[in-house]
Amino acid sequence: MDERLRQRSAPFPLYDVLLHDASPQQLAQLSERMGLALSVDEMRRIQEHFRRIGREPTDIELQSLGQAWSEHCCYKSSKVFLKEFIFPVQTPYVIDRGDAGVVEFDDDHAYALRIESHNHPSAIEPYGGANTGIGGILRDVLAMGAQPIALADPLHFGPLDYPLEKLSKGMRHPKYLFGGVVAGIRDYGNRVGIPTVAGGIVFDEGYLGNVVVNVACVGFAKKSQLVRNRATSVRDVFILCGGKTGRDGIHGVTYASGDLTARAVHEWETGAVQLGDPILKEPLIHACIESAQSGLLAGMKDLGGGGLSCVVGEMALAGGFGAEVDLETVPLKEEGLAPWEIWVSESQERMMLAVLPENVERVLRIFELYDVPATVIGRTIPQKLCRVRYRGTVVLDMDLEFYTAGPEYTRDYGPPSPPARTESRLPPEPRDYRATILRLIAAPNIASKEYVIRQYDHEVRASTVIKPMQGVIGKAAHGDASVIRPLIDSWRALAIATASTSHITSIDPFVGGATAVDEVCRNLAAVGARPHALTNCLNFGNPEKPDRLWSFREAVRGIGSTAKALGLPIPSGNVSFYNESVRGPCPPTPVVLGVGIVDDLRHCVTSDFKKAGDPIVLIGTTHAELGGSEYLRLRKTGSRVVPGVDTLSLKASIDHLQSAIQNGTVAACHDLSHGGLAIAAAEMCLGGDLGADLKTTAMDPMRWDVQLFAESNGRWLVAAFFRHLGAQAEKVHLKQLTGDVPAEMQRDLHDYDILMIPGGYAAGDYVRAGTIFAARLRSKLSKELIAFVRSGKPIFGVCNGFQVLVEAGLLPALGSVMTEAPEAVLATNDSGHYECRPSLLKLENGGSCSFTRGMKPGEVVTFISAHAEGKFLLPKDREKQMLKELIENDQVVFRFVDDRGQYAGFPWNPSGTTFNIAAVCNRDGNVFGVQPHPERCFFRQLHPDWTHDGSHDPVYGDGKKIFESVLGFVERRF
Repeated sequence: MDERLRQRSAPFPLYDVLLHDASPQQLAQLSERMGLALSVDEMRRIQEHFRRIGREPTDIELQSLGQAWSEHCCYKSSKVFLKEFIFPVQTPYVIDRGDAGVVEFDDDHAYALRIESHNHPSAIEPYGGANTGIGGILRDVLAMGAQPIALADPLHFGPLDYPLEKLSKGMRHPKYLFGGVVAGIRDYGNRVGIPTVAGGIVFDEGYLGNVVVNVACVGFAKKSQLVRNRATSVRDVFILCGGKTGRDGIHGVTYASGDLTARAVHEWETGAVQLGDPILKEPLIHACIESAQSGLLAGMKDLGGGGLSCVVGEMALAGGFGAEVDLETVPLKEEGLAPWEIWVSESQERMMLAVLPENVERVLRIFELYDVPATVIGRTIPQKLCRVRYRGTVVLDMDLEFYTAGPEYTRDYGPPSPPARTESRLPPEPRDYRATILRLIAAPNIASKEYVIRQYDHEVRASTVIKPMQGVIGKAAHGDASVIRPLIDSWRALAIATASTSHITSIDPFVGGATAVDEVCRNLAAVGARPHALTNCLNFGNPEKPDRLWSFREAVRGIGSTAKALGLPIPSGNVSFYNESVRGPCPPTPVVLGVGIVDDLRHCVTSDFKKAGDPIVLIGTTHAELGGSEYLRLRKTGSRVVPGVDTLSLKASIDHLQSAIQNGTVAACHDLSHGGLAIAAAEMCLGGDLGADLKTTAMDPMRWDVQLFAESNGRWLVAAFFRHLGAQAEKVHLKQLTGDVPAEMQRDLHDYDILMIPGGYAAGDYVRAGTIFAARLRSKLSKELIAFVRSGKPIFGVCNGFQVLVEAGLLPALGSVMTEAPEAVLATNDSGHYECRPSLLKLENGGSCSFTRGMKPGEVVTFISAHAEGKFLLPKDREKQMLKELIENDQVVFRFVDDRGQYAGFPWNPSGTTFNIAAVCNRDGNVFGVQPHPERCFFRQLHPDWTHDGSHDPVYGDGKKIFESVLGFVERRF
């Protein structure tokens, strides 16, 4: 290739690529060696363009076209089918179709939704691949000006017990991939403070060569604060904010636009997998949202696939302009990057802002407050050109319409020939139905995924009113959808669910696509929501192979026609092609995320049975359709008779079910899918800690195994808190208390009556929980904090805030108001990973703590544990003496108990903490630290079991008592 590169006389690496006289073979070699992933025809088109304008392209220009014209970025093989089947589904309440779809929630608010794939990187480096998948999907939603409020993760792996010796060379074992992906999603979502509330896990040998890792996000915003993904004026200034730019992620989109060959694996391993930083992402979100809410942004867009090379041109051209950029101003992680590397890098945690000149300084100050780098790197220009300079030299100068257009193909497609044949006769009926049901319950695709779900913090933000696990505390089973309450002063809510149907799509792709929509709508309706909008991620093989493209087209046709019949828009989505390895393609996998509107969340129901004696009703019709079912998988046979979709019946059933739920006649509801009636009933029993007596005579003369295990569609089985209490609350950044901001932004701690340090990941907690934040407090605010405590004013630390108080020496503070060194520590949970689960706490304090004076000793409350480091430990050599002092001083406030009120171990004590301690206070009772979150049970609907018992306060939950007690204390004393 070297003979095709001519180095420029510049003080940095810059080459002209000699295309004019290149042969087709040389063009193919250039594409391969430069990592462009462009076909010979595409290279010819570029060749003709530069011949026409009379010069050779630079290496950065050719690299730019490789990004912009990749399958990942321009959808060149799928766009024709999306235009035919998906885009025509229109509704008047869709506001925007940008990086994420934006849909009306009510007169003043909107929600954003988006789903993405991160399959190739997760197959190579599962932790980093999944980790940055979450980071990218958050930025897609953030780019619309929406605050992310929920995450989802539909995942697909090979069998965890697959023999290692049978794996093809270079393949990672499913167990390794599974552990890495779950950890990556857990660590990113938890650290950035967004709840993971929906998803699913599928195991199939078809995913051995190519895992399918999809991630989704839902955001929320006022309509007036939404932002477009484009420049809006020829005066706009481009501000690059967030992480620095490095070599990680280079060629990510081009390698994602090809099969997972041995060479591609090597390229991914040597830099194409990006590096995520959720601790930077969290303040980046705050800074972007604050800038949007202040009306300072003309436009905003995520730097994802292709990095700067895609975002600059797309934003400028979408507004009808061009762009000029100075690459020398881009903050770098390391020296020595060539201009093309800076331009195409996909380094994470970066956003591009378009800002009017008069607003630039205000925006930069906001980012400075949050310690997030932000740099002016360019501007819009009237000509529709993209012009890039580096050290004074123009290194890229291209027409934007050519640059961003990309090819669009109508490729050949057709069904497999000859079509696959599967035995359609049913196997003999089981001799032992009890054993069959137990084996199905234990099947990998049906068995409880609580081990994974509890590692995700689905409670953070205190807005998840219907949880992923539903039922009696300590007995909860899988639900159908989660429900998020986005507004504290409204009962209107959003339901979120996902569906994945590769088991059906592999047999009949049209029905598989249609079933994904059918199932996600049933999931939403099961909690009392009205299906409102969809987004999809389409994971398929190589589109250059006609049978793969035929499966894709049919699945898209099924999704589009079903959504259209139900009146549901699909304002965003993603296509992931080339999910192939040496084993062949992954199963054709359409994944759909649905969002539903709940008019009044107080009427929501969950999947668990509530009390003995309630009648059980099956809604919908069961047919002899066992194709793709878990039952036939268990029996090691198959059938091509898959469940059909009847949209007229589905729509009518949803309407009737909604009316019944709103009228209060439904106590529990569960959709029938994997495992059929038997498994749906079993899960409802498990969650309610009850049994069930099912009579199937209504479906006679159908065989019992068909009645129990068929997976026919369209069926259900039915049976901001201080301010809220009248106080004035202000969110204050630590820098505002320490004087590290301009004078007008500074605050004085003594002007406040209560200091609360909330939960979260202060400074990342990579060293030890709360250590860095506590060190900043001690070095900058020691005197102020000691005076604050001695004055009797309360300090309140929750979860990570509790950890900060312990590390700062403010708790348990046996020796003084603020000890020189920590007297205790909060260590890693006994489980070794994050735990998110409801906890029962017994009040031990006799009345000295100002945060519990309104409560009765011995009272048991429900709060939410959500932490990786919550194990309260005292020094071993002083443990007995210190514990005796804590008890005598009345400093042990809450202890973990089980559902009988007895002190117990895991899971009731989720961390293994000493003496079951969940909360302590200082000797005077005005510094209080609690590991579980009371704010996540402030409202009754935040309690995990709120749908069970109507005798409680219909509005408020146990957490309110903490806030009410301390406010009462402050009012009386101060």
